[in-house]
Amino acid sequence: VYYNNHDKKPAYFDQLEIKVFGRDDTVPHPSINNSISINIKPNDFKKIKESREKAFKTGIIEDKLKFWIPVVVNFKGDTIKGKYRIKGDWTEHLETDKWGAKLKLSKPIFNTKKFSIMKPNSRSGLREILFHEILKENKILTTNYRLEGVIINGTSKGYFAIEEHFSKAYLKNRALPIGPIVKIKEQELWKARNKSYYSNIFKEESKIDYHLIEDIKNYVKTNKNDENRAIKLLEDFRNGSLQLDSIFDVNYLTTFYALANVYQAHHSLIWHNMRFYYNPKRGKLYPIGYDNYSHNNFLIRSGYIGDETEDFRNGWNSLFLKTPIFLKLYKQKLFQFSSKEFIDASIKQHQSIIDSALTKIQKENCF
Repeated sequence: VYYNNHDKKPAYFDQLEIKVFGRDDTVPHPSINNSISINIKPNDFKKIKESREKAFKTGIIEDKLKFWIPVVVNFKGDTIKGKYRIKGDWTEHLETDKWGAKLKLSKPIFNTKKFSIMKPNSRSGLREILFHEILKENKILTTNYRLEGVIINGTSKGYFAIEEHFSKAYLKNRALPIGPIVKIKEQELWKARNKSYYSNIFKEESKIDYHLIEDIKNYVKTNKNDENRAIKLLEDFRNGSLQLDSIFDVNYLTTFYALANVYQAHHSLIWHNMRFYYNPKRGKLYPIGYDNYSHNNFLIRSGYIGDETEDFRNGWNSLFLKTPIFLKLYKQKLFQFSSKEFIDASIKQHQSIIDSALTKIQKENCF
């Protein structure tokens, strides 16, 4: 039950009916002005549905199921050709009738041609919106993230989270020098997680440092020298062959790391979720706040990465924590960002954005 009890007055329910929506249920959604209307041909829509069913059999959306199909998008009077494919790794992105997807359009909307659409609760709903604003407030790179109405083949699917993808336009819109945006791939990891075909490896997943063996991917094609430098820096970091402050702006890095811990966005700190922008003028990597999903139901957590000895011993987090300069600044910023004064001021500054998003959330039956 969702009840917005701002004034804390008693609430009473008469003839309460509870409905549990399954993965194949069509959920009632509100009609929304200025929605993004996506039109998919019947045969292509059938292919997407078949891929969705295959994904539910294994619990994982394998890469072979993420193929592009042509679509036509109508938005604010414009008719735009584009491509569409389902997105995500776990099948929660495909539950009910709000399917997560990526789109590539021939013309930008919201200043980007490439973006994702997904159920807002795939990314922690209101908290994700707030955290994006807090990152921007503290000059940390992040994606544009908003709630907008989506229509699929003439039927409203309610509000979706719209998140821009990484491209040259992402950098140009922020007046940044064009440079690579890199990440560590996760192909071997997801092979191990596919229980149907790789069950033995799945059991051994925690014993393998996949972040050390996977290849590195670049999202933004630029000159080869910059791409090689970016990949080399990330390689040097994970192999421990270069000092941390020669790879990252440590002040920037610890600000992001501490904010993600205080605001419980630990998902964004997992090695395969991190994206790094290489600034060719500064010669360093800058993490981008992305995929900031929270696993718990509280805005602020009591624990943090580094509060257990195991965090320092091995794994991705140890690569940061074992560096004295990182640890010193990280601790200082944990205290700064977890203070009541900082949190209250941040929420107050972004209250209008919170209220606008909350209004949209309240219109949905299944958010």
